[in-house]
Amino acid sequence: MVRIDRTQRSNFQIYPAGQYLIEVSTAELKRTKEKGIPYFNLRLVAVEDEGNPTVCFDMLMLGGEGLNITNAKLDALGFSESDADLAAEDFIGRRAWIAVKEEEWQGDTRTKVDIRAKGFKCGYRAANDPPTRAADSYEVSSSPLADLSPTAKAKGPKSIEDEEGMPF
Repeated sequence: MVRIDRTQRSNFQIYPAGQYLIEVSTAELKRTKEKGIPYFNLRLVAVEDEGNPTVCFDMLMLGGEGLNITNAKLDALGFSESDADLAAEDFIGRRAWIAVKEEEWQGDTRTKVDIRAKGFKCGYRAANDPPTRAADSYEVSSSPLADLSPTAKAKGPKSIEDEEGMPF
């Protein structure tokens, strides 16, 4: 049995839509439940906030339809195309700029990487390439792959959800 002090509250905050310099604080290699497709689940924390509160979590799919988006995010996190063998530990401490939006999911508001944010590639920018827009005034592109190569654009994005129906 575990005793819980229900009078205490966490300091969890929802970050408003905007742009944030983040650092990967945890990473875990997982598999989707139904198809077993591997993905990295990343916890992204704000670099500039004391205590590094979580901005959001993000999934980097390692198979299926999400590979173009994952490759853009890996580039922004400083991985090169020759980095073919990755472990969860390789992500810890990596930094990038992300654009986030607020969305409702199962009745709760949460912050999610905005893969269609203009000026970002699939919601990410390299840490050494800060956005020029104010954090609360970025535009949204019609395609998360708008700034990628013609080959990546040709494949196009699809709406991707994991087997539990949680969009990422």
